[in-house]
Amino acid sequence: MKTLTPSKPAGVDNLDKVTQERLAQANGRLRAGNVGVVIRHRGLKLYLRAMLPPKPGSPHDKPHQQEIAIGARANPAGVSVAEKEARKVGSLIENKEFSWLPYLKKYHLPELENAESDKPTVPTLDLWDRYVSYKAPSVEVTTIRSTYSNTRCKLVKFGHTISDRLGAIEFRDFCFVDGCKPVTARKYLVQLNACYEWAMECGLVDYNPFSGLAKQLKVRSESKPDPFTREEAQAILEAFRIHKRYGYYYPYVKFLFLTGARPEDAVGLQWKHINLKTGVIKFEEAVNTGFNIRKAPKNHQSRIFPINDLLRQLLESIKPRDFQPEDPVFKSKEGQQLNHSNFLRRAWKGYTNRHKTLVPGIVTKLVEEGKVSHYREPYAMRDTFISHCIERKDATYRQVSEWVGNKPEVIHRHYAGKVETVSVPDLGF
Repeated sequence: MKTLTPSKPAGVDNLDKVTQERLAQANGRLRAGNVGVVIRHRGLKLYLRAMLPPKPGSPHDKPHQQEIAIGARANPAGVSVAEKEARKVGSLIENKEFSWLPYLKKYHLPELENAESDKPTVPTLDLWDRYVSYKAPSVEVTTIRSTYSNTRCKLVKFGHTISDRLGAIEFRDFCFVDGCKPVTARKYLVQLNACYEWAMECGLVDYNPFSGLAKQLKVRSESKPDPFTREEAQAILEAFRIHKRYGYYYPYVKFLFLTGARPEDAVGLQWKHINLKTGVIKFEEAVNTGFNIRKAPKNHQSRIFPINDLLRQLLESIKPRDFQPEDPVFKSKEGQQLNHSNFLRRAWKGYTNRHKTLVPGIVTKLVEEGKVSHYREPYAMRDTFISHCIERKDATYRQVSEWVGNKPEVIHRHYAGKVETVSVPDLGF
């Protein structure tokens, strides 16, 4: 006769090893502290079990062993939340202050018959889509296609409605599991906090589960500037100047070295922004380097950059005789507006061809040849301009901040220096 094996409690095999260990450790601490509450799981949900007073409407008249639904999922983050809740419940029981009402009401349990019902939970994805529709008229198209779109994709992958703090914490942890860096996860938390603040103002929700969560996430401070040395800058410029295939990028690269402009600001330049008679460049438009869409400059602040002799020579050498004011200053090989993403992937860094062979870009190759110490992104040309200006004491950090469009305190924090002259220095690039 076949022997039947007793079945395991539902959900036992569903917990991963890390969660099982965290659950055992948490219950060990609760027992050692004589809290009187333990954490149990049923399927993928966590519950608290303790000697509790009868629920409203129950036929019992004395305390007995019962479970409390706390809405926590059976994962490491949920165990952490459950342990805190267990200690809270234990304290309430000890002081004879425990009430079922908050738990029954919060998690919509059927035992609560006469309590007022909470506002219906709105799916997080619906809230987000409404929020984006509200913000759309007042933000850049690039913000919608990048920041907002990425946030929505992350919510879709998460796949749960977020209605309480635990849900927000689980979303944060999911971001890390899904491969996000802390700085990226923090951006998502900031966006969702703004979404729920707006939803509260609109009366769509009563609670913002993301309130203050982004501030709790420690993110490394801004990376330190990593400028090229004078010799490295010269090597890069010469390599672009003589390159048979990518030589047409030479003016663009030299301009970035001579001005410290952000790539999107340089690509956004049109001849109407340059006045060689008065000797100034007005940075008032930019082109998103990812989507190649024209937009306002960073922080929506235009700035004036004075033209020195070396920069004037460069601009005069590339200015067409029959130009139109709306023509881009820097063009692709086909004569269209330059695409910085193509410049980065092919000319600067390199790419893998259809034969899966790595084709090194100019800077990558210079690193291999030992002419550049290590690889840096094109943004390092901005660092190079700023740091060399400060090191040579050709301008105060306040003046440099006006030239490059950064806040003075940022320049001071990273490059601090004191000088008296205010003319744009000739760095000899």
